[in-house]
Amino acid sequence: MAVADVYDALAHARPYRRQLDTGEVLGIMRPDAGKKLSGPAMEALEWGLTQQPERFVAESG
Repeated sequence: MAVADVYDALAHARPYRRQLDTGEVLGIMRPDAGKKLSGPAMEALEWGLTQQPERFVAESG
């Protein structure tokens, strides 16, 4: 759950900062993989972002 929460927080714009792109988000998160963040969950996130990126884009409607 922490990996998803951190990804969501970084990948979306906030009132105090711009939206970060995928490379920036992963660059921030990778150092914590296997430490503060689950290593297997990080691997799954990275796989999803590279193999099925359309699943990470919110549908408008």
